[in-house]
Amino acid sequence: MQFDRKNREPIVYQDRAKPYRCTVPSDDCQCRIRLGRKVFACTIIDLSRTDFRLSTPRGVLKLLRKAKRIELLYHGERWSVKLNEDLPTDHPDEVILDRIEELTPVKMPSPWTTLFSLQMSRNTDPKFVLALMVAFIAVCLAMPGIGDKLGTAPRIKNGLHNVIRSFN
Repeated sequence: MQFDRKNREPIVYQDRAKPYRCTVPSDDCQCRIRLGRKVFACTIIDLSRTDFRLSTPRGVLKLLRKAKRIELLYHGERWSVKLNEDLPTDHPDEVILDRIEELTPVKMPSPWTTLFSLQMSRNTDPKFVLALMVAFIAVCLAMPGIGDKLGTAPRIKNGLHNVIRSFN
C-alpha cells in the first residue's frame, strides 16, 4: 500500500474499481442475440469480464426489457446475459448486457486421445517418457535371455504373429 507523503494517508486508486474494458476490432465484432426463437444481429462495441456493450438494431431494446431469457452468441460461445439498465450508455441503441452464465458445452477429451497424442517435439513430455518406459519393458520381456527365463518371449512372439496375420 502506498501513502501520501504530506498527509500520511493511504492512496486509493479510483480507477481500479472500474472493470477493465477491451475494445473489439470492427472485423471481429459481429454477434447475435437470441430472444426466444428470434435472433438479432448486433455489434459488440467493447467487453469486460463482467459485461458486453452492444449496438443493437432499432426496436430491440424494447424486446430486451420484456425478455425473460437472453442469450448472446459470440465467437462460438453462448452466454446467458441480462440487461443492465443502471449503467448509462452514450447512444439510445447501445445496451449493456451483464454476463450471468456461460452456456457453451465443454467437450471432455477421451483418455484414448490423450494417450495417443504424444508430442514428440518436447523433451520433457511425461507421455513420451511413459511410452518409452512401456516400450523398454516390452522389449525386455521379449528378449531371448530374460523372456525365456520368465516364459514371456514365446507368448509375445505368438501375440505378434497373430496381430500380423490379422492384417493379412
